[in-house]
Parts: sequence; C-alpha cells; structure tokens
Amino acid sequence: MVHVLPHWNWVGHEGQAIPVMVYSNADEVELILNGVSLGRKHTRMEPVELPVGPNVSETLKFSSKYRLLWQVPYQSGVLQAVAFRAGVEVARDKVTTAGAPARIRLVADREEIASDGDDLAFVTVRIEDSNGNLCPMADSLVRFKVSGAGHIEAVDNGNAASIEDFHANFRKAFNGLAMLIVRSTSGRAGAIDVAADSDGLVSGRIPLNAPESR
Repeated sequence: MVHVLPHWNWVGHEGQAIPVMVYSNADEVELILNGVSLGRKHTRMEPVELPVGPNVSETLKFSSKYRLLWQVPYQSGVLQAVAFRAGVEVARDKVTTAGAPARIRLVADREEIASDGDDLAFVTVRIEDSNGNLCPMADSLVRFKVSGAGHIEAVDNGNAASIEDFHANFRKAFNGLAMLIVRSTSGRAGAIDVAADSDGLVSGRIPLNAPESR
C-alpha cells in the first residue's frame, strides 16, 4: 500500500516548501509532481524521525520505517506517490489540486440495510469541484433530508473541536467532508431516499433500500 498526504491545495504558497509525508509498506516510493519525478526513497534506508514522549523513547525520537518525507516546492496540479517492491510497481496514490466547490456527492457504505429499526448506513458527504476532486478547504453547511423507510440517526464531520449537535439534520463540512448516519425504521420496509443540499452547490442524492425481513 501507499498513501500520500496532506492535500494539495496551497494557494498563496507557490514555490514554498510543503512537507509531504508518504506511508508505505513497499520497498521504495517515487514521488511525482505534474509528471516530473522528485526522486525515489527507500523505506528501510530513509526512515522519518518523529517526536515522541519519554514513555516511547528515552531520546524523545522514534524512527518510523513506514514513512517517508519530501519537502516539495508547491505548484498546483497532481502529486503522485508510486510504490515499488523488488523494482515492480505495486501501488500508487495521488492528491490533486481542487477547484472551487461545485457539488455534493454522497457515498454510502452499503446500499441495503435491514428493516429492523437497528441497522445503520454510514453516508460519506463529499464537497467536490466540477471534476470530482475533493475540496479539502470546504466548510459548506450541508442540510439533509431522509424520507421513506428510514430516518436521520446522527451527523458528524470529524472535527474534534466542534460543538455542533450530533442529532440534527445539518452539518458543516470539515476539510471537505461530513458524515450522515441513516437508521432504518422498525417494521417499515422499502426505499429510503437520502438527499443533501447546500447554498451554491449542486445537491446530492442516493437511494438506499430496507427490504422485508426474511
């Protein structure tokens, strides 16, 4: 596997070095910005030292063999990490500079839940640009409506500092993301319609289903 972070939206920081961290369990990783290689690093030979507490290390440092670090002068575009094992590509990941927020996309962890009043569907709420790229700086207020054989159980956005109510029909996006949890209605089978809207964005909608219990 390979995973690259952070996001790649740093308007106003053009030319400035952005620390880019890559996580991988492969032998080596190549980092590529807009088609230009920034070099390969070997996961066992170039580990990243992380600051830790005294309970972890007396030196207050921990050498992480699964992380690699590049300092990358920022320019918008596509940043890719390509992982290799024994010289053969085994995985790749990328982050893309997003444009202006344009739409809401809803992604459910599954399309069908039991109609017992206990089952849940977790719906990821993504604020995307017109090309489907996640907008990592978006904090749009998203309103939800669930109708049919289900209802809103809770909302969240992953922001540990938020004091917003979990039991509501709205939530602000955090880093372009939010979460809607849908619960089935006990004793009622059928279709569940899930919709989300926000000012200035194309609304999102997905169908779920709660079939008759067997």
